[in-house]
Amino acid sequence: MLAALGMLAAIVPVAGRADVLPALIASPVPGISVVLFHQVSDSPVKSATGEDNIKHPWVGVAEFDRLLTQFERDGYHFVTPEMAEAFYLGELPARALPEKPLAVTFDDGWANAYENATGPMLRHHVKAAMYFEGILTDTRPLRLSTAQLKKMLASGAWTLQSHGWKGHSNIVTSADGDTDPYWYANLQWLPEKKRLETPSEFEERVYEDLAHFRTAFEKPLGIRIDSFAYPSGEHGQNVAYPKPALPDQFPIDVHSNASELFPHLRNALARAGYRFAYIVDSPAEYHLVNSQNDIWRLPRIGVGGDFEPSELREIDTDGFELPAMSPDRQYAECGPLVEHDGHLYTASVAQPEIYELDAHFHLARAWHVPGLLEGRGKEPSQIAGIAWDGSDLVVMQNRGEGSSGRATITRLDLSQAEARIRSRSALPADLDFIAGLTAFDGRLVAMTDAGDFYDLANGKLLFYYTLPDAERGDRFAGPIVVGGRLAAYDKRLRRLAVIRSDRTVGLAEVPPIRDKGDIMNLVVVGKTLYFNVWNDTRHALLRYTIPF
Repeated sequence: MLAALGMLAAIVPVAGRADVLPALIASPVPGISVVLFHQVSDSPVKSATGEDNIKHPWVGVAEFDRLLTQFERDGYHFVTPEMAEAFYLGELPARALPEKPLAVTFDDGWANAYENATGPMLRHHVKAAMYFEGILTDTRPLRLSTAQLKKMLASGAWTLQSHGWKGHSNIVTSADGDTDPYWYANLQWLPEKKRLETPSEFEERVYEDLAHFRTAFEKPLGIRIDSFAYPSGEHGQNVAYPKPALPDQFPIDVHSNASELFPHLRNALARAGYRFAYIVDSPAEYHLVNSQNDIWRLPRIGVGGDFEPSELREIDTDGFELPAMSPDRQYAECGPLVEHDGHLYTASVAQPEIYELDAHFHLARAWHVPGLLEGRGKEPSQIAGIAWDGSDLVVMQNRGEGSSGRATITRLDLSQAEARIRSRSALPADLDFIAGLTAFDGRLVAMTDAGDFYDLANGKLLFYYTLPDAERGDRFAGPIVVGGRLAAYDKRLRRLAVIRSDRTVGLAEVPPIRDKGDIMNLVVVGKTLYFNVWNDTRHALLRYTIPF
């Protein structure tokens, strides 16, 4: 039963007389799953660099064949590198893709990949793209030779693309002679000038490398090289050594020595005649390549010795991925969401951080706000809700599980590079734990997961859903505003409950989101409703169209 208290007016119960609204429409964004292999060998070179966040970047010969077979049994259809590129660049409509399209790529240029993968690929009608290192071609045992590159092209099973001329080469990054294998993600130390190169010098160095690769191989091989795979997936996104708050989650050892390098890297790629570039997703950021992706940061799923096809099956075709790591490699796990002036904002539930996302759901800006941890002891940030109120971002934090303090509300000014706290205060005990926060009708409204709506200004109860106590816990997600009306998602009924002006309720069916997972947060952007859904494998932002 659903009822409400507010102005002494009741809401019609859910069971029985509630109006039925048109069902939400699942709005998947078609995409391509892209898998990444390195070596295919029963005796791989285990000291190989460029592991790309993959624990064991090799598969055995029989295992490679088994994986291709399993992909087919799971309903995937292999697409060629040419078809994938046309889709990425908007030259091929999504309707032209087969159901569950899957593209295959290889990195580094290991000879055993050509020798052992070509046969199975031909049997399974797979055409893969090999991204090889220019500097090691014809110069390093066990790496591809020019003669082998020509045989790969003649087989019809391969296309050849760039992993950079320097590839995984070390680069000196400090006056002390420190070296780093991420040549395309670090400023180089210039000993004759006793300084690091400038970002502009970085861009020119990378441009020359990328252009040289094309010059060295296009004419001799009779091909066009127009895509790039960042060695180790590093494109300047990891500005500091990892310091994860939850170390078991992300044991990833990657870093850059300067921020804001990606725009220069992107410029170098475009100037050198490249059309798109691949990264490598970390385990909590698996997702498909779709129209929401930046063509210079297209995600791939690394396949190693511990990979199982079930990992691929877990990825939702209608899901995006929220950031799981902060810029300084802290474990972030974003939860609350809010739209403001055409931008999407989210907050970490573990760290005192606020993020602005770009149109591709990548981080555009981040604010670290240590003041959000004030008075919380060792408790995480526990940011449960964010909402805009005028020019302020209002941040609501739940009381920590072990904290004797209270839930708090903080007003932030995000107009500058550093966030400024305008005010911070404790909330009434009834608001120690909330599910979310929204701006509605000139007020800020908080909601508990039991479906109680409160006016944040005075702590007064506005509405509540009357249910047996045993059915109230973790029942609702929200709140949101749909068409000017408050709404919440009933997890048990799988319905969106819209509270209308006459205090009646309209229920809109939500097509099944997934077999398992918890709906944590919702946000409305125009006529699109996004659900932030968490399960053991990933956190997906699923998209629905609101038809009313």
